[in-house]
Amino acid sequence: LTANTTYHIAVYEYNNNSAGVPNYYTTAGVNNQITYNPIITTSVSSLTAFGNVIAGANSSSQNYTVEGIELSSSITVAAPSGFAISLDDADYSINPIVLTRNGSDAVATTTIYVRFSPASANGANSVNVTNTATNATTKNIAVSGNALSAEPTTNGSITFGAVTSN
Repeated sequence: LTANTTYHIAVYEYNNNSAGVPNYYTTAGVNNQITYNPIITTSVSSLTAFGNVIAGANSSSQNYTVEGIELSSSITVAAPSGFAISLDDADYSINPIVLTRNGSDAVATTTIYVRFSPASANGANSVNVTNTATNATTKNIAVSGNALSAEPTTNGSITFGAVTSN
């Protein structure tokens, strides 16, 4: 340091968040400012195709898990038209489902059940169940199914000609 020289010092609060990413608080001590690095995690990125389902009926269910950390909002799980979601594999009446973050700004691992429930026979459906939260990357779960107007009624047959030996 040199005599008669003015030096300016800035103090920053620093810590690592739960994702190991450093947070720098440039206004340390002012309004207890929090920096979030929101992350949504799902157990899969797609479910097995639900196959052929008659309009007005329901397929059997499949499931995945979702969780989140450092969230500034709840996680919203939304099913597209023709698909239904549930927290208990019984009540499929709620869409979207809102998973409330806890006091640690997280959503605990939660199982989401999905089934194909087409209202009309509109053929192939290939869409996403979305998992969203403020400033977090949306996690899509690819789902697909084929909506039919009725079960096929024609039975297939195979006819063999005469079998001869050499």
